[in-house]
Amino acid sequence: MAVHPKDVQYAELMRRKPTREARAWIDDQTIERTIGSLGVEQSTSFVHRLYACGAVAVHAVDIRSFPPRPRIGLTHPSECVHTIIVEIPMEPAAVREKLFSFESEHAIVQGFDGVRDEGQRLLFFKAE
Repeated sequence: MAVHPKDVQYAELMRRKPTREARAWIDDQTIERTIGSLGVEQSTSFVHRLYACGAVAVHAVDIRSFPPRPRIGLTHPSECVHTIIVEIPMEPAAVREKLFSFESEHAIVQGFDGVRDEGQRLLFFKAE
């Protein structure tokens, strides 16, 4: 089976940008870690839901670190990502369907169309 072009693009993005496995990253609350504009609890739920849907692995991509910013109420260092890349299994079809459905729901809320299952191994989630 040929490699899907988006898989190549997303794998390259993970190689070029600071990336960590998302569950370990989000669950390590030694500093505040969030996904886009989601709060800490929502960010944690987002990652755990992807695993509950059957994700093989979830990656926090392009991690950005911020120093404390007391003027805006942030008294501790923090990290944030706006990109999540999910490794999805090739089988069973029901698990793929669940993950694509979750991606579609998320994309619509973000103002985008969901992606179709074309045999890709990676799904891209953008969080504003």
